[in-house]
Amino acid sequence: MIGLRRSDGTAFESDDIIVRGDEILRGEYARLLKDGKTRLNQPGNHWVFILLSFLLATFYAGDMLAQSVEAIDPVNPDQIHGELRSRQVTSLSSELPARIEKIALREGFRFEKGSVLIKLDCALIKAQHEKTKAVLVATEKKYAVEKRLLELNSTGELDVQNAEAEMGKALADMEAGRVRLSKCVIRAPFSGRIVERKMGEHQFAQVGREIIRIIDDKNLEIAFIIPSHWVTWLKPGYRFLYRVNETGKDYPAKVVQRGAQVDAVSRSIIMIGRTIADHEELIPGMSGIVNIKPPNKD
Repeated sequence: MIGLRRSDGTAFESDDIIVRGDEILRGEYARLLKDGKTRLNQPGNHWVFILLSFLLATFYAGDMLAQSVEAIDPVNPDQIHGELRSRQVTSLSSELPARIEKIALREGFRFEKGSVLIKLDCALIKAQHEKTKAVLVATEKKYAVEKRLLELNSTGELDVQNAEAEMGKALADMEAGRVRLSKCVIRAPFSGRIVERKMGEHQFAQVGREIIRIIDDKNLEIAFIIPSHWVTWLKPGYRFLYRVNETGKDYPAKVVQRGAQVDAVSRSIIMIGRTIADHEELIPGMSGIVNIKPPNKD
């Protein structure tokens, strides 16, 4: 058995090793390195160096394990942060390569569902559509003539069928042109506000490139994260208070939906709630504290 001694030759007490082990090991290890007594050519001293290194590594490993266990605890139940977010957020882009003729509103302005938000310059598409209309009229007349000639036995059945097919093709082109023309006007898919204009009037819009970003600022929800073991009692309909930082007020709210998956690392899950009533002062992006009282244990 090798006795553990200080660098000055005195022995450690057993109580010191147990109670102040980390402090002793750190100090003695530093002193051994400083005064040069860790040279392996001195009898017995290399065993002390090895033992000190092993014990110090053990203490460090214990500290790191304790810290990692503390880090796994994801949420302080008294400080659950929630964010107000919109249920509908989207970006509007063009389905046609065309110049932007007009953007109806600027950032922050409100619009209703179905309102025209963007108009594109579709002069060429309109001209092509007018040409298709003329072709359709011509094919309809030709079909009528061929059909009359067939009744007079002055033409064959094949000529009538060809005329009918040409008329059907022109009709399909007409419908395709009508669809393209409808893409020249971009309407709001829901009521809300303009968040940001990514492009300006008179710029050329490529297909799929974002022009404006819109948000529904009325249908809001509260997103917050809870410890995963709360799902056993925190279910849809459970009431809580939501204190918004920006307004300093408490708003009664309730849980409407839980997340689909537990995060295995943090042992947490997202929950979705919403205020019981609508409040004009609340807007997306506000944050606050979710005050949830667990049920009383019988």
